[in-house]
Amino acid sequence: MHSGIAASEGVAVGTAVVLKNRAGQPAENAPPGRAAAEEARFAAALAAARDELALLAADLAARVGEGEGAIFAAHIAILDDDELRREITAKIAAGKTAAWSVQAVFAAYREAFAALDDPYMRERANDLADLADRLGAHLAGDAPSGPAVAGAAVIVAHTLTPSATARLDPAATLALVTATGGPTSHTAILARAMGIPAVVGVTGIDRLVRDGDLVIVDGRRGLVAVNPDQATLAAYTGRAAVRTAPADDGGPAVTRDGHRLALWANIGRPADAGRALRHGAEGIGLFRSEFLFMDRASLPDEEEQFAAYRQVAQAMGGRPVVIRTLDAGGDKPLPGLDHPAEANPFLGLRAIRLSLAHPGPFRLQLRAVLRAAAYGDVRLMYPMIAGVDELARANALLAACKAELAAAGLPHNPALPVGMMVEVPAAAAAAEIFARHSDFFSIGTNDLIQYSLAVDRLDENLGHLYRPLDPGVLRLIAMVAAAALAAGKHAGVCGEMAADPAGALLLLGLGLDELSVSPASLPAVRRLVRAVTLAAARRLAAEAMALDSAAAVRELVETYLREINIDI
Repeated sequence: MHSGIAASEGVAVGTAVVLKNRAGQPAENAPPGRAAAEEARFAAALAAARDELALLAADLAARVGEGEGAIFAAHIAILDDDELRREITAKIAAGKTAAWSVQAVFAAYREAFAALDDPYMRERANDLADLADRLGAHLAGDAPSGPAVAGAAVIVAHTLTPSATARLDPAATLALVTATGGPTSHTAILARAMGIPAVVGVTGIDRLVRDGDLVIVDGRRGLVAVNPDQATLAAYTGRAAVRTAPADDGGPAVTRDGHRLALWANIGRPADAGRALRHGAEGIGLFRSEFLFMDRASLPDEEEQFAAYRQVAQAMGGRPVVIRTLDAGGDKPLPGLDHPAEANPFLGLRAIRLSLAHPGPFRLQLRAVLRAAAYGDVRLMYPMIAGVDELARANALLAACKAELAAAGLPHNPALPVGMMVEVPAAAAAAEIFARHSDFFSIGTNDLIQYSLAVDRLDENLGHLYRPLDPGVLRLIAMVAAAALAAGKHAGVCGEMAADPAGALLLLGLGLDELSVSPASLPAVRRLVRAVTLAAARRLAAEAMALDSAAAVRELVETYLREINIDI
């Protein structure tokens, strides 16, 4: 087995098609007197690329979702950047060919992005490579196209651009495997949206696999097997068939002994609410507000935020919508906010700390959420709370915003429920205290796990140390669930752990009221809940917390799941 980063959930078994990167470098120097002609060629390629991206954005928005289509709208914005155009035309004016100038300027930008500390920004280097290839193809007289694949296959590549991913046929693409990349790349985002299992960051996989090799892709665990033995093949073949299982009925998730578990969805844009409803979401457990702040020159105003939050509240038709305040910071710089240079931005000025450091923009977001709460069951949630003092400061600003809205006569919900994310181990350990100050808890397992285990979950070299089923992590979650129960408060989970069958079963047994996962993961979690009993889940959770390792916990739970014929 080869390990990588789980980028899109699902299991696939099939023959490989290995994509090769475009070879060859364009000529550097243009013949004398060709500068004007080369600049005209560049302008024509630029116009053709813009038109092509506009069509691609519209097509993807219609097929997959508006958020995914916006990826290529952002590509158009890059092409429209005046500074980038000036750098390219300056090289052309100096006697270089248009094709070489495009490659040289984009390569410099890619290197700059690839050197950044923030994983999200590093992944944008692949978008720049995509644009350079697109312009280069037009300059060479070729029409950019997707991978040429005959029949259903597992696509293996060193790097797969967003454009190439968008052009794949989900019905014929069994899975994606790349040697580079991370879970925040646009390629990974598109794979998840299209329902294609994907594992990225599998070092050297494009050199290890040949066309026609039999490949297993486990997008849940980030594993890839090449020409597996019969035992491994037999274990995975049945799991791969789950992708073609009948559609889920979207009904409630009730265990065999009658316990109902609420299943909500995590979304990143208003358009995702419709997808959540189609998959049977009973609410939105995490509405990430970052989309309003990223990839733009200025911060969003109150009205823009209010419109987006109200859109989701109305789309959900009275179902709960939990809006998380801005979760950005040193690792994800934003325009309009000062960010100090930090040696370790994940432990620096981020999330609630950033919002409290900039009360002006924070108040605009709080006002927008309060106003949207007049149009549905909207709830507010603060990220990365580590101390009661942070809750108190945030709530003081919230109270001031309520007074302002009341004085202005603007509709809002002064009784807006206010909760906190439990992502910091200290908050989990002191959950009994926090329960006296918070209306509800939502455990962000992604960060809770990485902070508890001191492992950067996005680091390709540390993937084997990121263990969601670690007994220590389970004990922290149990503390939060017990504190919420004792205080009569709601406690849910909105991290990726809830989408893993083993993780979901343990979370059920630990006493969580609700699990919130990506819309596409809801049917699988619902099938799991309906197949088990609460009594068995509680027994397994108790046994798991007494074991020595995450591996032992996984073996315990997966043995049980195999016994009851649940896909793992």
